[in-house]
Amino acid sequence: MTQFVYIDIIITVLTLILSAGMLVWLVRFLKKANGREFRKGLAWLLPIVVISFIDVFVCISIIMRLPGEPSGVDATDGQYIGKVVVQWKPAPNAKAYTVLRATSQDGTYDEIASNVSETSFIDTSVPPGQYYYKVIASNDVGKSLKSVEDPGHPGITDFEFFSLYRQTEQGGIKKLKKVGELGHEIEPGAVEGSISYNAMFDGRAHVTSRYSSYCDFTRDHGNHMVLNGTLQTETDMLGNGTVQGRVDVTGHYSGYVRYNLAVAHKKKSGGYYSVLQSGGNKETAVPWNYE
Repeated sequence: MTQFVYIDIIITVLTLILSAGMLVWLVRFLKKANGREFRKGLAWLLPIVVISFIDVFVCISIIMRLPGEPSGVDATDGQYIGKVVVQWKPAPNAKAYTVLRATSQDGTYDEIASNVSETSFIDTSVPPGQYYYKVIASNDVGKSLKSVEDPGHPGITDFEFFSLYRQTEQGGIKKLKKVGELGHEIEPGAVEGSISYNAMFDGRAHVTSRYSSYCDFTRDHGNHMVLNGTLQTETDMLGNGTVQGRVDVTGHYSGYVRYNLAVAHKKKSGGYYSVLQSGGNKETAVPWNYE
C-alpha cells in the first residue's frame, strides 16, 4: 500500500466518524427542541453544513490527486518494420499508463499494455494495416479519461507491400468479364475509381488494363490502397508475349509496382515485378510466381 492509499483510508474513516457524531448530535438536539421554539435560530443547520463541507473537501482532495488526461499521443506511420512506436506527453499525477488499440477510429479499443511506466510503448503485435491508439493515465487514486486517438501503422517489407497490392489488383481483375476476349470494358472499384480493359488484334493481341484511382477497401481497412497506372500485354498468335507497365500506389502504404513479365500460352510464365515503397532507394525484384 502506498502513501496515497493510507491518506484516503484515514480521510474516509474520519469523515465517517464525524458524520456519525454530527447526526447523533442533531437527533438529540431536535428531540430537546420538540414542542418549543428554536432559541438558537438556525443553529440546528450547523452539523449539516459541517458534514457537507467535509464531504466536499474529501471529494475535491481526491479529484485533485487524480491523474490528468494524457496529451500529445503520437503513433508512427510506417517508420519501423513490424512495429508501431506510440509516444505521449507526461500526464500530471500519473504513475503508470495503459495503452489501447482499435482497428477503426470509432471502433472498440482493446487494452494492449498496462502499468507502462514510461511515456512510450512499442507495439510489436500488429500485422500490416492501420490502427488507432489511445492512452489512459493512472495512479493510486484512480484513472484519467482516455486521450485523443492517433492513427499509426507498422512498416512492412517490399514483399509484404506486394502481397497487399495483389489483393486490390486481383480484386479488380476478377470484376472484369471480358478478360481473354476482344472488346472494351470498365468496372468501378468497391470504394472509388475504376479499372478498364481494352483488347484489340492486328496479327498480335494488344491488351491495355488501366487503374484509375481504383480502391476496393475503406481507409479504416488495413489493406487500403489506391491504384493508378497502365499495363500493356502483347502476345502473338500462340499467346506468347510480355506484360509491361507500372502501377502507382497511394494509401496507408504507398509506392509503385513495375511489371516485367513473360507470357506463354496466355499465362504468366517468367519475369519479375519491381517493387519500391515510398521513401525507399532500391527496387526489390519479386518473382513472377510469388503469392
